[in-house]
Amino acid sequence: MADPLLRLNLGCGSRPLEGWVNVDRFAGPGVDVVHDLDVRPWPWGDGVAEMVRADHVIEHVGDVFGFMREASRVLTWGGVLELRYPYWRNPAACWGNPDHKRVVHPSGLGVFAGHETADFAMRGTSALFARHEWRLNTEALDPPETRRVRLGSSALGPLRHAWERLGLARWGLGTPHEVISLFTKGASAHGPV
Repeated sequence: MADPLLRLNLGCGSRPLEGWVNVDRFAGPGVDVVHDLDVRPWPWGDGVAEMVRADHVIEHVGDVFGFMREASRVLTWGGVLELRYPYWRNPAACWGNPDHKRVVHPSGLGVFAGHETADFAMRGTSALFARHEWRLNTEALDPPETRRVRLGSSALGPLRHAWERLGLARWGLGTPHEVISLFTKGASAHGPV
């Protein structure tokens, strides 16, 4: 009988998930594996995970290409990589943490699913990932519930309009907080392999 496939919760911090292998570079309550994701190879074999979740991790890693290679390596064929990252037009979310190394945008991540950008096509970088055959399934804005409720309430309506009129929305007040991108290993941009 084969071992059950893993579900890896990378960079779990103080938010471990039940039934997942919770990974962080710092030890803490609920952390099952202490590992720095910039150190490769990761401590799992090839094709052992059905799901890899990285909630606000990709903007912290030093090498996005190495991260994506390792995620592909540990995922089984048909496995899913879920990336959550700050919404690129929300400066407070993108740059509010001094450890953020980059702003992430879905079009940049599309390179891993075979979507060419002029810069990457010119350098041939996306060809390095052709063997991964990722398919970018979903890009969804997901403002946190508390922000949605507070800013959507009728009592705060005039305040929200004042924020927009004064241009404060560009500083993250009332803008979406995060984006979710789902990649499936084993499906090309043109459909199943």
